[in-house]
Amino acid sequence: MESVLAVIGLFVLRIGVPIVVMVLLSWGVSVYVQREEARALEAEKRAALAQAAAAAAPSACWDVKGCSDEAKADCPAVKRPDLPCWLAKQLATGRLSPACEACAMYQKSLATARA
Repeated sequence: MESVLAVIGLFVLRIGVPIVVMVLLSWGVSVYVQREEARALEAEKRAALAQAAAAAAPSACWDVKGCSDEAKADCPAVKRPDLPCWLAKQLATGRLSPACEACAMYQKSLATARA
């Protein structure tokens, strides 16, 4: 009887362990792929938004608003002149400020992106 139980236990071990390992590997790969797809989608959205915004904002906002040198020193838009001012500020702070949402340059970028 002990030998039968030993054979059954070894059989389960021989079959069960590889199955569990494969299931865990499949799950891990699935999670990784979903994460990378989400990152790629976010990067595509940012690139499309930046491209649309760059086309819509030909002039620098600090010139349009007449910002002082002190204001320009702390401004993320001055540090990233390749991006629209509102996008540079959003990337730097992690959010879009209400002042940007009310700005004519932002509204123009939105209208261009929607068209």
